[in-house]
Amino acid sequence: MNAIGILYQLQENWQQAKVYNEKAYKMVLDFPDDELPAIACKLFYNLAKYYSAVRDYERSIFLCDEGIRLSKKEHTIFGLDVLLYEKAYNEFYLYGTTESYKFAYYFSEFANREGMKKFLEKEFKKYNIELERQVYYYHSTCY
Repeated sequence: MNAIGILYQLQENWQQAKVYNEKAYKMVLDFPDDELPAIACKLFYNLAKYYSAVRDYERSIFLCDEGIRLSKKEHTIFGLDVLLYEKAYNEFYLYGTTESYKFAYYFSEFANREGMKKFLEKEFKKYNIELERQVYYYHSTCY
């Protein structure tokens, strides 16, 4: 269902995309919470991306949070970088905040997601977002 929704999104047929994305979301809701596979994180991202495209930022953030929650539950970082980015993008447009953008960047840096990191750096330039760079030194003394 979600793949069909994505195809309609690519054609910018938003109404048909909504029909299939809603069906995909209802299918996810039918899964018992403890049986939802980690791969569903990607589905939450795809749905969040759709709602972001139609400017339903609150719903997009909700779906990102669902994907992030699932990622935590399943102890995986599969798709977490894009979920964090999508949430940050929507929070920026909805509230004007940049903290989530910074968090997405630091996570991408930590997880070696160079593509996402470079993408975020372009977004930072576009939206005049500055990172707070702090250098931490670890000092150990051996006796």
